[in-house]
Amino acid sequence: MSPIAITESIAPTPTSRPKAVLKAWKPVATSAVVKKIRNPIREIIAGIDLGGAAATGAKPFLNLGLGDPSVYGNFPPPKEALDAIEESLRSGKSDGYPDSVGYAVAREAVANYFDEGEGGAWRVKKEDVVMTHGASGALEMAFSVLADETKNVLFPKPLFTAYETMITATGASIRYYDLLPESNWEVDLNFYAGMAWTVSGPRPASADAVRVQGKFNRGVFTPYASVAGTSPVVILGAVSKRWLAPGWRLGWVILHDPLNVLAEVREGLGKWAFRIQGPNSTMQRALPALLANTPEAFFTHAMDDLADVGQQLFDRLAKIPGLQPLLPQGAMYLMCGGLTTANFPAFANDVELVRALLSEEKMLILPGSCFRLEGFLRFVTTVPLPTLMEACDRLEAFCRRHAA
Repeated sequence: MSPIAITESIAPTPTSRPKAVLKAWKPVATSAVVKKIRNPIREIIAGIDLGGAAATGAKPFLNLGLGDPSVYGNFPPPKEALDAIEESLRSGKSDGYPDSVGYAVAREAVANYFDEGEGGAWRVKKEDVVMTHGASGALEMAFSVLADETKNVLFPKPLFTAYETMITATGASIRYYDLLPESNWEVDLNFYAGMAWTVSGPRPASADAVRVQGKFNRGVFTPYASVAGTSPVVILGAVSKRWLAPGWRLGWVILHDPLNVLAEVREGLGKWAFRIQGPNSTMQRALPALLANTPEAFFTHAMDDLADVGQQLFDRLAKIPGLQPLLPQGAMYLMCGGLTTANFPAFANDVELVRALLSEEKMLILPGSCFRLEGFLRFVTTVPLPTLMEACDRLEAFCRRHAA
């Protein structure tokens, strides 16, 4: 028997099969929920060419649109907080999965931080706390647990329009009420005149006991849970702005529920926490030391600096024709009005004015329309003061060209 060459085939030739007809891929659709989500700020400033503004002209581009205190490095977080995070990272205790509602030590730290103690109006224990991905995560959790297509949700104007984005997915309807700039942002009570509902209940004994927290230009801050008595309250918070580090993404939801009427809500928060699996372990383990060790001087110095910048910015803007600045009150933002067609007839609205300002002066300031407050500009007071003063010089030149 002769050997078989490796080039020979001893297998039968397979029967040829018809070539399969491949169908073309169709575009992959997203869910109905995602289709409802919008980003109002992006929609309003769509078409503004920031890249072109930065690349052209002799003036450097000034972007004053970022509401983030960490951008310029002039408002750093406290050293004690950084030490707490480093210790947590190196401890070996924050490498695993945390409980979905948060580590017990983190929740207890939040409870101890806000609890008013024996005889206080606001008592908090760790079972009242759920840890979240920042304040935005706390808002999204609260909206998702409380709201659905059968509910109306009251939002103020102005507002951070991410609230609208978050509520969209729940199917709830938004009802707006106005805050009055000329009256220190008090609620416009005319909104309630035609509404077929009333708010009633016993006046808590603690309602007149104002708790001072040292908010600049306003004097007092009263946590609602301190005066709510037995009324149920859902409180949201985070380290984001108070510790000047929004990127740390650590927040919380606290329930004030003396009558246990939020039992189903408490269970719902736990379920939603399981769905999103909570913030990262390192930050949670760091939270007890972060809350306990940050000196009060850090907060008072930050507020003093913000108050000083806000005052100087207010004084400078008040000298510009057509503008009506409002002094900040406990905030790192300044709202400046006066952007009406009467004052600036060349522009139909604040968005048109901002686009022209970018084109002519190479600077971006967000229009009030981004926050449902037409006719305003929003300044961020964590921007270094020399940069803000340069922006005011450019804005004044622009206004003198265009003001009526």
